[in-house]
Amino acid sequence: MKSPDPLKGGVATDRQTRDYYRLKAAELARRYDGARGGIADCFDGAFPRGGRVLDVGAGSGRDLHRLLLGGWDGWGVEPCRALIDEAERLYPAVRGRIRQSALPALEGIGDGRFDGVVASAVLMHLAERQLKASLRSLRRVLKGRGRLLVSLPVDEGGKARRGRDEEGRFFNGFSPERLETLLAELGFACMAREQKADGLGRKDRNWAVQLFKL
Repeated sequence: MKSPDPLKGGVATDRQTRDYYRLKAAELARRYDGARGGIADCFDGAFPRGGRVLDVGAGSGRDLHRLLLGGWDGWGVEPCRALIDEAERLYPAVRGRIRQSALPALEGIGDGRFDGVVASAVLMHLAERQLKASLRSLRRVLKGRGRLLVSLPVDEGGKARRGRDEEGRFFNGFSPERLETLLAELGFACMAREQKADGLGRKDRNWAVQLFKL
């Protein structure tokens, strides 16, 4: 039997960052499709098999597609329409499973609908004033005892990336340590944390991957 659609559907990032993803959607989708490793390697240890998982900032659809292949009931939200179009072109299985919505509000996404949430390379682009509301939204859509898997960009020493990159994208410098503190205030406990190499082979970037549980 076909799974019921748990999604009913503003954009939090600044204009330069939004324009980057919109204008480069096709190029980025091809690049991400060839990436190795990444947060998807953590899905087995993060989420009970068969659970309903929401990919927030689904981007090119790569991780959502891996959720579906792995047996999870995967869904996604993505603010960039061009990226949604590329995801549906590259991965037909995700068609109808990505809605255009975004942090901080996750408008149109019902409360307590998901066993797990993935937020990979998403919180890094939010302005400071949007962080707490965004984390509350991530908690809101989770069921009791739900799990949250997050990745943040860091350098080789684990320091958070801050400022604009050469493409003009904004990085807020949100650190793994601060994430743990803010999520603890919302009832989350950190179950695991590791630093992973960049899946695209970029030497100046690593990723802090953290798993939390309500």
